[in-house]
Amino acid sequence: MEGYSNYEVLSFLSYYQNLEIYINSFLDLMSEKLFNVSDKKKY
Repeated sequence: MEGYSNYEVLSFLSYYQNLEIYINSFLDLMSEKLFNVSDKKKY
């Protein structure tokens, strides 16, 4: 049981890290688009 629980924790951590990277890149992309839109409106 110990080995199984350790594997579960590791897989959860790796999944969470990948999710965090995906969310950060998505937020960067959205903020870039928002900045581009605001720049176009200004000028």
